[in-house]
Amino acid sequence: MCKPENEIFYAICSINMTHYLMKYFHFSGDLDMIIKEENKKLASRKAFKSFCHSLIKNENTMNSIHSMLLNDLLDVWKALKVAYPKYSYFEFSKAMQIVQNKFKKATKKHLFETVIEIQEKYSKIPTKKGCKKELEYLKKVFKK
Repeated sequence: MCKPENEIFYAICSINMTHYLMKYFHFSGDLDMIIKEENKKLASRKAFKSFCHSLIKNENTMNSIHSMLLNDLLDVWKALKVAYPKYSYFEFSKAMQIVQNKFKKATKKHLFETVIEIQEKYSKIPTKKGCKKELEYLKKVFKK
């Protein structure tokens, strides 16, 4: 799974991803507040409908999506650490934003019946397409 020295980072990433998915798929406690403050962070109607269809067919849909996004988050983090050696935990939110943008782009306009379809669509989106703003920010902050 992961090296013992990275377990705490892995756990923190997993908690962050769970929080994101709970908000994205409208499972947070105070939905009215979230809609007013962070409407752009919620799933579109098509994304929510796709999630519900997939959930009916496979009760592990949330786990599958979580696992896919968590693995991609760690891959993005590693790639950013290689590209920008001075990259620190303070910029972790940028890696998270890259994965969130990519997932939103994958689920926003298409209706999916299964989690496999969601995973295929997500995997076809290059990471750079989901993160133009974040990469521009990092280039400014960490000039090579």
